[in-house]
Formats: sequence, structure tokens, C-alpha cells
Amino acid sequence: MGDILAEYKGALITTDADVKRYNIPIQPAITLDTASPLDPEDERDEFTMGLVNAFSNIAGFAPQSLIGLKDRLTDSYGNSPWIETIYWGIDKVSQVINKIVASTEELTNGHHTAKLLAWHPHRNMLAIAYQDDTVHIYKRTDDNDWTCELLQHRFMKKITCLEWKKRARGTLAVGCRNGVCVWSLGGDSVTNADLTRKLEPYHRHGASMNYLCHTGYGPISAIAWDPTPASHLLAVASATKGTLVIYDTMTLSTTPLKRQGKGNTLLRWSPDGSWLFVASDKQVKSRMWDTRCWTSTELTNPPGLGVQSACWAPDSRNLLISMHGKSDIHLVYWKDPTTASGLKQEKVYSVKAPVEGPTTHMNHNHIREIALSPTDGKRLAVVFEKSDGVALYSVQLDSMPTLTKKETLQHIGIVNTRASLKDAGKPIHIAYSADSSTSTTLAVLHKTGVVDFITQVA
Repeated sequence: MGDILAEYKGALITTDADVKRYNIPIQPAITLDTASPLDPEDERDEFTMGLVNAFSNIAGFAPQSLIGLKDRLTDSYGNSPWIETIYWGIDKVSQVINKIVASTEELTNGHHTAKLLAWHPHRNMLAIAYQDDTVHIYKRTDDNDWTCELLQHRFMKKITCLEWKKRARGTLAVGCRNGVCVWSLGGDSVTNADLTRKLEPYHRHGASMNYLCHTGYGPISAIAWDPTPASHLLAVASATKGTLVIYDTMTLSTTPLKRQGKGNTLLRWSPDGSWLFVASDKQVKSRMWDTRCWTSTELTNPPGLGVQSACWAPDSRNLLISMHGKSDIHLVYWKDPTTASGLKQEKVYSVKAPVEGPTTHMNHNHIREIALSPTDGKRLAVVFEKSDGVALYSVQLDSMPTLTKKETLQHIGIVNTRASLKDAGKPIHIAYSADSSTSTTLAVLHKTGVVDFITQVA
């Protein structure tokens, strides 16, 4: 896996000469200063850094020592019951040490750690949520650079999801622990003075926010806008409750759709607005809502599996899903788009993750997220839990009778973005743009806040 710049009709482009030859538009990366938010001049921060260093040293020494103790006890006393009790205690101590180390790492770099990304459906604009409960709005300028605006509010805590309204200039819903912040950004507010330091975020002028909440409903885990023209409906799911809440953001009315279950973590509204897919990474049942009459059909996932990620094809008749803890991609489809009774699901591809490090670890390198190009549905991108690479596929979703005669997905290659080659961390989120008829651009968000781009021409 080398320095891949783009993909052109199934071939990976690795040189600037080929980029110019095929006239491929390249987006500049978005970078953010990831220095520690701790101030070295502050005595309290010196104490915090001392704790970080101390626990890091413990983490480097304690696990090996505990494992060595377990081995010596086994050699001396065998596998007696009381030895098993000691083993249990040793494992608990190791878990506590790992949690402490994770907490200290969050102190040092959690402030600028990115969480989520959403690409505006028809503008060259990205929203990125960070661990410090802020959302940065990045906009492309005419000179091929980025400006940055900041959204922040005391109600916007513990951000879990965000999505742009499909048919609006600047309406962004941000799901939080106890409610949803619906931001209206209004017109452009960038002035010439604002462009002097483009990537330093400044507070958005003229932005307004409505806070939507339903008594006793939370934590919010997923949101989805209805893309139907003139609709203002927003679907909201909770990770602990089976009920789905539908907000009308124009009238501020609320409609709960009560169903049995322990919660949902994924919502996907079809491009034509007719279907709403509801699923969880922990539940073996999914649900397809017909939004024209608000009736639903229950879908049975493969045995014992929840849904990790999902994306609709532009025709609203095919839904690609990946299963939690697996590397398989399934297709949910039906021939008659007027009813959900004929819904079918079948496995169409088993993704092979890029091999990095010991091959024994790759058995657990499962799919983290999938994304399908929204304009033509011809490109699929896949990121994994334990890999820096992004897998690219060409997609052929024709009429379903031909499904068994040819492959739905064809592997193009594995891409390491320039950011991942510079230790920006593993990709945690991906999203396709929908602003060009000749090419599509995949945004790859890394944990450090760096966003790199892969341009694809089908």
C-alpha cells in the first residue's frame, strides 16, 4: 500500500502526472493542531503530566510482571481451584491498570480528538464533531483552501451523531446525550479578515439553535432527516429504548413510534423518503418502516448478529449493510418498491481486510463502517477496526434476477491516505460527497482530527 492520490475508472493513481493527465480534482487535506491542551506553565498541568507518566510506566511494567507471576504459579502448583481464583484477581488488576492508562491518555490528547464527520449533501462543506463537545464547520474557498467555523452550546454535550438536512442550505442536527441540537447556519458569514488564518476556528455569527428533547428519552444514538421535498421530519433513536421518536422541526411536534426492544443505534432514511431502516449493533432484529403509512416490517439478521453500518443505493431499492463483529457485506432488497412484505436479505461479499502485523490478529479485523457514493452508487468504501487502509470497491446493483450471475462488488484496491502514512491514526469515519457529476470524493476522518480525501472517477 503506497501513496495513493486518487482512483480513475478502477485504477489507483499514484503520481501527480497521472492526476494532471486525467484532470482529477484533488481536495487539500484538513489538518488541526493536535498538541496537548495542557499548559506546561500551569502547576496543575505539571501534576497531571506527572500522573500520566507514572501510569504509563506502570502500564509498561505491570502486565508483563503479572503474566510472569501466573506462569510461575502454574509451574509450581498446577491448575488447582485456588490458583484459578488468583488468576481472576490478576486479570481484574490488569483491567484496572488499562482503564487508568486510557483515562490519562484522554487527558493528554482527548481535547482535539475527532469523533464524527458529516458532508453537506450539496455544498463543499464538512461538519466534524470533537471530544470537547464542539462542532467545526469547514468550507472550501475559491483558492482551494478551507475556512473553519465553530459551533458550541451548553446543551450540546456528549455528541453521538450528526447529519445535515438534505434539502436545506445550512441545517445541521447534532445528536447529544439527552436531546438534539438543530442548528440553522443561515447565509455565509466569512469576511476577508476571517481568511487570514483559515483553519483557526471562530464562532459562527448568525447561527441559531433549537434544542429538541423528549421527556425520559435518551441517550440519543442515531438521527436521520427525511429527504422528501418540503419535509421537516427528523427521526431520532435511543441506545436504551426501542421507541423511535419523529420530530417535526417546523411545528416542533413529537410523535413516538413505540416498539419492543432494548434500543437502536442506526437509522438510515432512503433517498426517496419512502423507507426508514432501523437497527442496532446488539439486536438480532432490524426493522424497515414504510414512511408513507408508518407501518413496519421486522427483519431477521444473520444468526446472533447486529448491524454495524448501512448505506442506501440511490434507487432506494437496495440497502448494503455490514454486520457487527464481521467482515461480511449483505444486501437488503425487494423487487416491488410499494411494499415491504417482499424484503429479502443475502450475503453478497466477504471483505478481506489489509494484512498489517501478525496475521493471527487479522481474524478479528472487522468492518467499522461502509459508505456508498450517493450520486451514482458505483463506489463503495470500507474501513476496518484495526487497519490504516481504506478498501475501495466498484458496485453493480442491477435488477435482482442478475444478482447470482455476477459479483455485486468488485475489489479495486486498498488505499493508505497521505495522512495515515504520516501517523495521523486509523480512520474512524468516512463519508462521500455529492457535489459533482463527473467524480466523487471520499472524506476520511482520522482520530487526530486530520481529514484526507480520495477522489474517485467511475
